[in-house]
Amino acid sequence: MVTSEEHLLERFLSLDHGDFGASSEYAAILLHKTLRDQPRIAILGAPGAGKTTLLQYVGLAYAKACAGEKRLRERKCHKRRLSATKWRLPIFVPLGTIAKRLAETLPDGRPPSIVDAVSQTLPPDLEGDIRSFFVDRLKKGRCVVLLDGLDEVPTDEEFRAVVRAIESLAVAYHKNQFIVTSRIAGWRTGIQADFRLTYVSDLTDDQVEFFVDTWCSAVELNSVVGSIKDESETDRTNRERRAHGRAAQLKTALGENPGIRQLATNPMLLSIIALVHHSRTSLPQDRSKLYADCSKILLEQWDIVRGLRVDDTDLKFDQKEAIMRRLAYAMHTGEIGTVGGGREATRGEVEKLVSELLPLLGGQSASASHLLQILIERSGLIIERRRDVLSFAHLTFQEYFAARYLSRGDRDEYRDFLLQPERVCSDWWRETILLYSGMLNDSSEFIRRLHESPVLDLTRMRTRLSGWCLGEAVQIKQEQVRQQVAEDLLRIRSRWSITKAAVLQPEVITYLIRWSKGEEWYPNAIISSVRGASAVGQIALMAEVAHMLENPRIELIAGALKALPSLPPSAVKANVDTIVPTLLHHKNPEVSRLALYAMGILDKSIVAKTAIKILSDEYSLDLLGLRLCRYLGKELANDERLVTLLNELSTQPSPDWRVREEIARIFTFIYPRASEAFVQLFFALLSDSDPDVRREANRSLTAILRVKPSDVILVNTISLLKHQDPQVRRAAAAALGELDREAVVRHQIVAQLAQLFADKERLVSVAAAAALQKLSQNNLASEIASVCTAALENPEKSSCAIRMLSHFKTLHGTGMFEQCLLRGLESRNAQTRREAAAAAGELGKERAQQLFISKLLELAQDRDKHVRANAIVSLASLQSDDPTPQLLSIVEAGLNDRNDYVITAACRAAGLLRIRAADFVGKLLEILRRKPPGFHLGPRALIFMFRRLRFEHYFFSSSFEGDEFEQHNYWKAAAATLSTIKLPDPELVISELGAMAVQMESGSPLIVPYLVGAIASIGSRHTSMAASRSFLTLRSGLVSRANGGIPLN
Repeated sequence: MVTSEEHLLERFLSLDHGDFGASSEYAAILLHKTLRDQPRIAILGAPGAGKTTLLQYVGLAYAKACAGEKRLRERKCHKRRLSATKWRLPIFVPLGTIAKRLAETLPDGRPPSIVDAVSQTLPPDLEGDIRSFFVDRLKKGRCVVLLDGLDEVPTDEEFRAVVRAIESLAVAYHKNQFIVTSRIAGWRTGIQADFRLTYVSDLTDDQVEFFVDTWCSAVELNSVVGSIKDESETDRTNRERRAHGRAAQLKTALGENPGIRQLATNPMLLSIIALVHHSRTSLPQDRSKLYADCSKILLEQWDIVRGLRVDDTDLKFDQKEAIMRRLAYAMHTGEIGTVGGGREATRGEVEKLVSELLPLLGGQSASASHLLQILIERSGLIIERRRDVLSFAHLTFQEYFAARYLSRGDRDEYRDFLLQPERVCSDWWRETILLYSGMLNDSSEFIRRLHESPVLDLTRMRTRLSGWCLGEAVQIKQEQVRQQVAEDLLRIRSRWSITKAAVLQPEVITYLIRWSKGEEWYPNAIISSVRGASAVGQIALMAEVAHMLENPRIELIAGALKALPSLPPSAVKANVDTIVPTLLHHKNPEVSRLALYAMGILDKSIVAKTAIKILSDEYSLDLLGLRLCRYLGKELANDERLVTLLNELSTQPSPDWRVREEIARIFTFIYPRASEAFVQLFFALLSDSDPDVRREANRSLTAILRVKPSDVILVNTISLLKHQDPQVRRAAAAALGELDREAVVRHQIVAQLAQLFADKERLVSVAAAAALQKLSQNNLASEIASVCTAALENPEKSSCAIRMLSHFKTLHGTGMFEQCLLRGLESRNAQTRREAAAAAGELGKERAQQLFISKLLELAQDRDKHVRANAIVSLASLQSDDPTPQLLSIVEAGLNDRNDYVITAACRAAGLLRIRAADFVGKLLEILRRKPPGFHLGPRALIFMFRRLRFEHYFFSSSFEGDEFEQHNYWKAAAATLSTIKLPDPELVISELGAMAVQMESGSPLIVPYLVGAIASIGSRHTSMAASRSFLTLRSGLVSRANGGIPLN
């Protein structure tokens, strides 16, 4: 299918309307609540998101409090921010430093614990005492264990050892709090010991600005010579002015550079941006250049800025950078430090490497130790983690310098080195590959080689990584490479529903790259791979899907489960029908939830067998077992073992509302064979305390009564008409409207429902009337009309009786109907007058006697707003051909009414009487201008105004009353109308629409997009309005809530 460029652009841009991000206050509340409520927390985030900084802050706050710092306790700021009810002893463990030890075996043959591994890093004279001290605190539950950098464990073997050790520690010392951090990409299989997954959010616009202001102030404050207390008022004012000016310049630079602005949502990158801007007063265009500028500042220029003496090593920046490049590559590949690659190396290993390199750079090998100390003390790039153990200050710097080393060497050799499958598929090498791509003068060949693969790749990881490299590349001279990668991303995004696309614009490619970094990549990649493969290829790929379901990595299992419903059913059943049931009790709740969803596509016999096993093992109405029963549908009643088991277990109601909700759902399928206890259990759910349970029970009862129900069901339903809860009476009345004629006659349903006309709750009587209206279609019109006529004698029943009689068109020409109507118009009961005034409009012009007209004219001034509104509309309907001056006066009075319901009725009347659109709209705008504070026209009046503007003689005969779906149609039509209209006062109408959107957001949120569409349409057509402050403010406040994604599949 060939898709036009314009269509693709429109559809893809409409998808990208994400949240503006949580406010800093909201984020702080989340941190506060998470630390308070969760004993085990996993904090995931992108490189540089601040995971380690957060752990260090928590550790430092607890440590200072435990040490008894008086000022900290008095201010209570840390206690407030961390929600600490008691101060725990912090234990900070960098996981990358102990991973190798955890993968080894102790002399006694057992695997080492984290306590063992940490103890081995201590000096021998301290090991025993400190170990016993920490173990004692852990046993008493007085610690917060801070486990940093799970992603920095390089090999899979060490990763499994670290995860095992964490799980063991969390179980053995469960009274303590545990917090672990990891990059998202490095989470891999995750930890199964009930760790609550949380994610570090990107910085919001407000947070970025706050950081810039604070950073610039801190830099200027740091430049003060001497004590801050000795600073004069003039110096302080000048310092603050400089800080404010630098902050304003940086904010402007970020606003003018969208590429770098996107990077600024990351705290570490924002720090680098601020550093580079402070030194250069300008910003580069891409991430690699940003790191390059930062490294130059830290290695050379920062000493000069800080006023330090230039070091005496006589090495220039290029030579120092060469050392950084070589050192990073050696650490990342495992040439020094951890085998396979890691973050740390001993001082001896680093000095040896530097001493070998220095002669090649024109230096002396003997000065390696001195040079290393200068780099540690001054650059901030190399730090001493602990005694004689060195590392880069942040893994990102190591990845950057490793990429620099590779980009400056033999291009073919190092390109092939990075393109090896073990590196392309490795989380450890991912950032280095991306940075390498951004350093090439032309990334075309590298991306082409990365993207091309003759092997069937189920998760399309090469395509994904190729897309990310597109985003990093400075230049791609072979445009066909860009388009090929983008086309493949598009196919995956559309799940192969788009097989060929026109040339994709940069905006679409940018969106596709950003989308590919989300969690939906795996299911989409699996689906597109299977759909795009040959029959033979599909067999191989489905076998791989089955293998993926047994993979320890959570994201792969979840992706495969999400993909199953969209894959060929026969292939699914042949490969995974025995695996999916085993995942129902997975330790990860998301996997368990997705497995349950996937069970719905498996063979019914497997679902029934699994449900029986779960219900039998638990011997209770287990939630999981009940949900599997629901998947069986009508086949549930045919399974003897399940029916018997469910009837045995239905003796007591469950305290879990979700279980009760499932019982309500499956009763639709099992009721023909349900025991008396099960029937009673179900009918009790109709008055359940939980609204969701009641709603499902109502739906099931309605569905049951649509078919031929048993007498037991009918008797129980009829008894609910006298229930003390009005909601139950209402639900029972509505459900009885589904019966056939034979059941209605046999159980005298018409008379029973008519009794509810006098119910104290109006909604109950309305439900009874609606049910009778439905039943009138089953050759029961005469019986119902007779009951309603008799009900007129009872003032409490008369309003419902008139409403019912107005539905029988055959009665409208009879004297009986007119007599009933006249009595209703003269009733003292406002509800009866209201129904009679509405029904009078159904008489027809030929039956409209002067007596009725005069009564309606009186009611047009009734004290009840609904009576007034109905009388105005009925008068207009009866006199539309020849409106009298008195009627026109009444319509005008209605437009001037203070109630929007009456104004809406007057709008309808104006349409029926064909009042000129210009006069009509002018009148409405006048009402808007002089309205009292807090008063807004209802949606019906505004919609009618739009309609009248579009159609001069539009006959608006439909009521706006109805469900939300009907209201959608009205607002769709209103927005379409506005695309062709030039309003006389657009700002006034936009203000009214905005107020309405705010009001509707809680009650009818799905209508808000149409209101925003109408606002945008008005603003775009009225150029003076489009750029106005009120329009922009209103639209920015609503657009994030209104614009949802348009799914392609």
